[in-house]
Amino acid sequence: MVVAVYLAGAQMFGGEEWFDDLVGWANIFALVVGGIALEALVSRRFERADARTARLSATLDELATRFGMERGNELSRMVAIDTDQEGARINLRFSRQVLQYQAAGGALAGEAENISTYFASLNPRRLVVVGARGSGKTTLALQLVVDLNRGRAPGSPIPVWLPATSFNGEASIDSWMVDALIAQGGVDKRTAKELVERHKVIPVVDGLDELDGEGTAYERAAAVVARLNSYFLEGVPATFVVTCRSSVYSALGLQVRDATVVEMEQVSPTDAVAYIQRRHESAAEEFDWHRVCDVLAGIHGPIAQARLAECLVTPWHISLALIAAKSGRRPDNLFLASAPGAPVIVRAKSDVHRELVRYFLPGVLHLNAVRRGQPRDAAVVLSTLRFMAQHLAAQRALGKPSDLRLDRWWLAHERWTRVAHQGVGALACVSGLVAIYLAVDGPRIWSVAAVEDYIRAYPHLDAAFSLAAVVVVVGLMGAVFVTMLRCSSKDPQAHSVSLRGLARLGALSLILVCSLVGVVVGLLVGQAVGVRSGLSLGSVRSLVVGGVAGGILAMCFGIGLAASRKQSQAYEPAAVVVNDAAYGLLRGVPFILVGGAGGTVAIGPQFGALVSLGAMLIYGMAWGSVASVRYFLACILLWARWTRIPIRFVPFLRWATAVGILRSTGASYQFRQREIEDALVAGHI
Repeated sequence: MVVAVYLAGAQMFGGEEWFDDLVGWANIFALVVGGIALEALVSRRFERADARTARLSATLDELATRFGMERGNELSRMVAIDTDQEGARINLRFSRQVLQYQAAGGALAGEAENISTYFASLNPRRLVVVGARGSGKTTLALQLVVDLNRGRAPGSPIPVWLPATSFNGEASIDSWMVDALIAQGGVDKRTAKELVERHKVIPVVDGLDELDGEGTAYERAAAVVARLNSYFLEGVPATFVVTCRSSVYSALGLQVRDATVVEMEQVSPTDAVAYIQRRHESAAEEFDWHRVCDVLAGIHGPIAQARLAECLVTPWHISLALIAAKSGRRPDNLFLASAPGAPVIVRAKSDVHRELVRYFLPGVLHLNAVRRGQPRDAAVVLSTLRFMAQHLAAQRALGKPSDLRLDRWWLAHERWTRVAHQGVGALACVSGLVAIYLAVDGPRIWSVAAVEDYIRAYPHLDAAFSLAAVVVVVGLMGAVFVTMLRCSSKDPQAHSVSLRGLARLGALSLILVCSLVGVVVGLLVGQAVGVRSGLSLGSVRSLVVGGVAGGILAMCFGIGLAASRKQSQAYEPAAVVVNDAAYGLLRGVPFILVGGAGGTVAIGPQFGALVSLGAMLIYGMAWGSVASVRYFLACILLWARWTRIPIRFVPFLRWATAVGILRSTGASYQFRQREIEDALVAGHI
């Protein structure tokens, strides 16, 4: 840009006779600009070690604060979805499996409140949490993450939440953590890799049992365990935490080495009664529960107490019972098969659990309508959740990640979404070609005569116009081919835009280098056109125009490159598609400018806008967003084919997360409990 401005000033104030001398000074300016860009790149590449360490330490502290808040909010939703009260929690306890070979130490028992102290006592710090479904494994791991982030020293490692369902079957532990840092923390890939390489990340793998279908060989779960066993840092077993159901962990045939395995204990009848009584919000609720609480307290004999305690051995099932009761189901009818006054007969455990799951969604809808004042159509909620559960189960059966990301939602209706995307791409290409055709050779109402007069004004440009026509035709056909190829992509990746990143030294260096290259190319093209055309104004005007135009267009292209990221850095689910759409718009801006400028120069300003529109439609589809376009197409198609699936999918997911049906980690969603997903797939809900 310095060169272009200098040349413009030379033409304006110095005249053509000074131009040869001034071009030499322009070359010196170009050398200075190139040297500045090179120095910026080198300084970024070889940044001082202390400055880089300070930058990474600040990033770690920021991530620890964010992760601590996110996991803390999730922990609050996990322990209190049946009420708005605060402070009432079940006292979670765990015990160490003493027969585990090569255990990492630790006391024989512990509680959730002291989990961080227990974890610090392990050597190496490898912890495997097992237990029954809904026993509080995830809650214990969340409590550990919150405590570690709250009590960490500046610059020390941070725990990163890794939902096992996000494992793609091929990634290493390091690359898995890099992807998680990018998705959850919004950091760039280089920073994420540096944090992992410097051992500043502790992986917390949650839900190892959710990787494979029930009763399968658990191959994907075993693959994760194999990677964890080979995960060493400088020859020392690396730190990590894993949660898994006891039955699945026993069936793996492969155990985590050098780790302490703790098992979640069942909720005692005393703790269950205390928790239920703390949840009473009225005298009517206390009266409804008094018979069940009496049975749990042992008033009706030890046999009835033991049978009922088996039905409420986990915090999850106690929460289900409270939700069902608050929505109108009497606890007596849920648990007891005898009338008041008769000897107590407790229903079978399997029947009770089936009933609790069946009344979960009606209970959540009732509480949502009463407390939030936001009634929801039960049929819409049920059909949407059932469709989501079937989609995730199908993904799991194919060995793909079974968490729900919006940029992969189109896979729920894969065939027709790809067909629709190809149709949209073809329509955009045809529309762009028609716009360009109308600009160049349209009906007489478009004043083609004015265009022809514009071309005749420069008879020496016939060869240049012919060459430009060939370039335009080849470029358009190539763009159409690339557009259709990208619209047919089987695995489009979401991208993101970071405008704040433009202020970084590396981004400024890239923009500066692109501008410099654009100026040089513009000068060369301008000189060639001036010499070949023999314009009466000489080569100075063509050089100035070429340099300025090349610099501006290349600068826009550099801004697009510097602000775009090849991998999505969204740490909020909806931001994945929003950032990808912004990426497409940003990548389309240079093509709009190129099309508009080229059309204006070639055929006059009257029709440059049409050429700009055509270039935007064709090249924007070819190099713009793919994942976000497919998401919106999938939402429209699913709404049109199954009218009960809401077209505004993101608000529905946020509502389902707020009421405790789903949970979100970074950019992905998953059901709060696998039991809900299985019941939806089987049609039990």
